[in-house]
Amino acid sequence: SKGLPYEPSQGVSPYVLIREGMTYIDQSNYVVRGKTTKPLPDFDAVLVVNLDVTGSMMGERIQMAKNLVFNIKALLSAAYKNVKIHYVVFDSTAEEVPESRVWTIWKGGGTAYAPALVEDQKILAKYPNSRWNKYVLTIGDGETSDGAAYLAELDKMVKDLQYAGHAITTNGSWGGYETFLNELNGYKDKWPWIGSSVIKDKSEVISALKELFPK
Repeated sequence: SKGLPYEPSQGVSPYVLIREGMTYIDQSNYVVRGKTTKPLPDFDAVLVVNLDVTGSMMGERIQMAKNLVFNIKALLSAAYKNVKIHYVVFDSTAEEVPESRVWTIWKGGGTAYAPALVEDQKILAKYPNSRWNKYVLTIGDGETSDGAAYLAELDKMVKDLQYAGHAITTNGSWGGYETFLNELNGYKDKWPWIGSSVIKDKSEVISALKELFPK
C-alpha cells in the first residue's frame, strides 16, 4: 500500500505510538535510551524536502518548517531501516543543498514551486523503485501562481512516488495560499496519495503531522 507503512503490534501501530508521544515533548528533549528491535520493511526510503527560502519564510515560519521536518524524519526512521533525505531550496529557481546549509539560506527572487519538483525528479531518478520508497515534502507559504505548472510536474512523478505532502506555513489569519491549496486538494481526485496541511503557529506542527500522515 502507499503512504507511510507501519507494523501492527497487539492492534496498536508503533507509528501511532510514536506520533502521539511526540505531542508531549519538545524537540530539545528527545533522548534515546534504548530500543526494541522490530521487523522493518525490506524497502528503504528516500525523502526530498522542498523548502521555500524567500524572505516571507523568515522567523516563525521557518522554525515551524524545521520542527515539522525533524518529526517526519523521526517517523520515517522508525518505519524504515535506511532513510536518505535530500533538501531542495527554492524561490523562482531551485537547487539541492546539504542539510548543513538548508536552514541558513535565503533567496530574494519571486516564488515558483514547480522548479523544486524538476530538481526532485533528478534526485529521485538515482534511486531504483525496486528498493526505494519515495516521498516528497514541500514546505512554504503557498503564495504562488504556478500551481498548475507544479501539478504538471507532479504528474510526471506519481508513478514512482509513495506520497507527496505539502505543508503551508503561515502566521495567524494571513492568507494568500488559498488558490494553491485548492489546486492541491483538487488533485486528490486524480491521485489520492497527496496530502496538505496549513500550519498557523508552532503548536499546530503535530496536528499537521497527523493530517499529512493520517494512518
